[in-house]
Amino acid sequence: MTRIEADKLIEAIAEQQAQIVAEEKERDALIDYYSDKITRAQDICDKNTQEAKELVAYYTEQLRAYAAEHVTEKKRNVPLPSGTLSFRKQSPKFYLDGKEFKNNDERLIAVVKQVAPEYVKIKSEEYTDWAKFKGKLLIVDDGVVFEETGEFIPDMRGKIEPDKFTVTLS
Repeated sequence: MTRIEADKLIEAIAEQQAQIVAEEKERDALIDYYSDKITRAQDICDKNTQEAKELVAYYTEQLRAYAAEHVTEKKRNVPLPSGTLSFRKQSPKFYLDGKEFKNNDERLIAVVKQVAPEYVKIKSEEYTDWAKFKGKLLIVDDGVVFEETGEFIPDMRGKIEPDKFTVTLS
């Protein structure tokens, strides 16, 4: 390949990238256009269903009061011809400093350590520092060797990849 042929290929890449950019702009314009329409449709739906949603909430609250009068500790539902009203116990929510937390939250761990340390569980997880370890490996004909000791690593193989080639447009 000559220098001129190589330069022509770079120009061809530039033309193709320009076409890609133009298509992406058209795609983005369509997305913007239809996103506005979707937002408008959602607003229309919200407006048209607001009254019905308020009535559902009002009726639900009336049914909750009715059900509360007719349930017991053993019987937690009220069957009716058109449906069943029922209550189900929910797990309580807990907060620290006004915020919900997960079981690995450091604030929770500190509290439990102080109050009931037997409820603190320690979980360790093994993992390798692969980035550093692979820098100490040598690829040989038969496999892979740990450079520092010369120890052959059973069942491990390696492959030297070719250099990555890029074209940068100016």
